[in-house]
Amino acid sequence: MPEGWAFGYRDAGGVTRMLHGAATPAPGPDPEPFTVPRVRLRGLAGRSRARTAAELPLVTAGVGGSTVLEVKWATSQPSAGALAAAPLATLVDDLAWAADNGLRVMLRTYAGIYAPGFVRTAAGNIAPWYSKDNPPTYDWEAIPGGLANWTKPAFATAYRDWNLRLRDAIGDHAALAAVTMSLPMTEYAEPCLKQYSYAANRASAKAAGITTDADLDAFERGFEIHKEVWSAAGVATACAYNTHQGLNAAGEMEASMSRTLALMDRQLAILGKFCVWENNSLMDPDDDYAPMYAKMAEGHADPAKKVALHFQTRTTDKHKIAWKPTAKTSPARTFARAVALGANSVEFPTGGMDAVSKDGATIWDAFTLAQAAKVNSDLAANTPVWP
Repeated sequence: MPEGWAFGYRDAGGVTRMLHGAATPAPGPDPEPFTVPRVRLRGLAGRSRARTAAELPLVTAGVGGSTVLEVKWATSQPSAGALAAAPLATLVDDLAWAADNGLRVMLRTYAGIYAPGFVRTAAGNIAPWYSKDNPPTYDWEAIPGGLANWTKPAFATAYRDWNLRLRDAIGDHAALAAVTMSLPMTEYAEPCLKQYSYAANRASAKAAGITTDADLDAFERGFEIHKEVWSAAGVATACAYNTHQGLNAAGEMEASMSRTLALMDRQLAILGKFCVWENNSLMDPDDDYAPMYAKMAEGHADPAKKVALHFQTRTTDKHKIAWKPTAKTSPARTFARAVALGANSVEFPTGGMDAVSKDGATIWDAFTLAQAAKVNSDLAANTPVWP
């Protein structure tokens, strides 16, 4: 559709709204504000429609589970204004598929290196920027185009516009339970990780004026935007946490778990019942992130907070590498840890749920339908309930 188009439609509550093709969307009358999310994530989930479909009988066992759907900014909105029609149609089809299978949906959005060119122009571009996610060598390689400066107001303005357009297109879909907050991310949907271990990235960030305080402010803006955009539609906001990587005045990396815990508090303070604390590195046994996991468990158990928790497990290969006779890690064991922490949803490992062997011996058996039904039930039982 050309710029300047607009049409009206009725949302799930029967309220007339407007979808616009130019500038920031100017919706019609907003519905009465939601006080809690319309629907919650639950159970086992795949990291994409394809991964979920590959294990669909397990994901849907018992009370059922969820799926992640990914949306990359430059694909979704390649130029200022309207969302691209074909990717939006695919997303709508994916949501319909999820609903048809009784699945709840987490929309995992990607900003950072996936921001479109018009945002890089408006906010300033940070280049060169390097990634180590390059198999099989995993050498640091320059990302074509670098990434947009996520700390600038122009970036936040564009991010808000993108989210408004997504909300007006799919925000009232019955399966949509949560959207990730990706404003301060760089490469991964884990915005605390900045790839500052590589000196050239630190130099580029410092030259662009990136500081720890500027990054923390970007988190704050992201939470506020999601409260305005998604909480108003009854959709929760998830943020994935790791040890926060900051950059001091000398351009050196400063990693801090205390900053991570403070960011979790800020997300909860701003989003309240629409807050989902997330981590994408869960495995058992594993000692990483112990203070963060303790805070997550406390936040879920506290009757005044009842924070929803979502985990992505580490990959099948990482589980296999970590396995040893004295520490028999497995996806099943990691799922049990997620349940014990209070999670109401968890993504199964890439690599699937089949039996795995190491050194000629089976180290864990294929996950069964009965096991999946039990995990789904246990995770669903952790879903926060408000009077």
